[in-house]
Amino acid sequence: MDRHETRQLFSFHIEPRYKSQRVLTETSELFNLDERIRLYQLSDLATQIAEIQGTPTPQFSTPHHLILASDHGFFAASQHQSSQFSSIKWATEVARGQHFVNYLCRQHGFALRIANTGLAVTPSPSLGIVNVSQGHATKHFYAENAMTDEQLSRCIDSGRQLVTNIASQGCNVLSIGLLAHGTRIPAAMWAEYMVGIPLEKSLSPERLAYWGNPELSIERLNQHVEQVREQLRTLPELMQHYGGFELVVAVAAILQAAELRMTVLIDSFPILTALYAASTIAPSVTDYCILTHMELLEGMELLAARLKISPVLRLGLSASEGIGALEAYSIINSALYLLQIRAQGVLR
Repeated sequence: MDRHETRQLFSFHIEPRYKSQRVLTETSELFNLDERIRLYQLSDLATQIAEIQGTPTPQFSTPHHLILASDHGFFAASQHQSSQFSSIKWATEVARGQHFVNYLCRQHGFALRIANTGLAVTPSPSLGIVNVSQGHATKHFYAENAMTDEQLSRCIDSGRQLVTNIASQGCNVLSIGLLAHGTRIPAAMWAEYMVGIPLEKSLSPERLAYWGNPELSIERLNQHVEQVREQLRTLPELMQHYGGFELVVAVAAILQAAELRMTVLIDSFPILTALYAASTIAPSVTDYCILTHMELLEGMELLAARLKISPVLRLGLSASEGIGALEAYSIINSALYLLQIRAQGVLR
């Protein structure tokens, strides 16, 4: 894929954390060899965040959980499918505080922000959902591109602006979730094109069967991949063809958060796919990201291996709304206390 064209569209400037943020003491001195052996991933997490924040005693401030809500043309194309799998009911439940993710946000002190990036049904203004909608669902990629050039560009702008607004609240740690039925299909298509991961390793046959549409079988999806493979030469072309709005906004949000030197909590296969896309634009973006949770999904394992990152938790969740990131937060935050107690002369 043509990286020059991609970088022109995604004009983000991300410095490696080692260069942009110097820790006041040498990184190697934050933990001695024995501590690194005993504390292992906790010491790695603490060191990474210290380097991001540029201090040997980092602290998280005003955590935010950003949820991107959208719908997809392969459901909206059928009236029956649209009513059954429209994401508006899901987004409404979360906006009203009626979902498990709301409980986790309250438990861990996260401010919750929901953004409508392209729901098929416009949510009520009373719900407080931020409107950055690019249309009432993407188009069905079997028949045409999921989104236009203009919609793609606006998705990037929306992701940048959403995170900029959150950062203005004093936030330096961000987790991202998705409320978009079917988001794993375009994510799997992205992974197939970018990394060569077969769709069978990224999509659950049980989930596809539950949707009850034979047009969304792995066999039919693979046929479409081969039909259009030669037409998709760049990352923007890939994004434009398959969508979805929420995935492109997620890519831009991750890049903007890294540009602002925030710690980004990555959870779920679709968000990890967005991170991989972001890393092809700005490889240093992974310096600012923590993989919080690994699904029971070979495709996700392969993506993580390519990015050379390891998860904090392995709970087997297949939720995309960010439950894994919120569950892992207490562990990640506790790693920072290792540095704070050292500064107070407490042994670790």
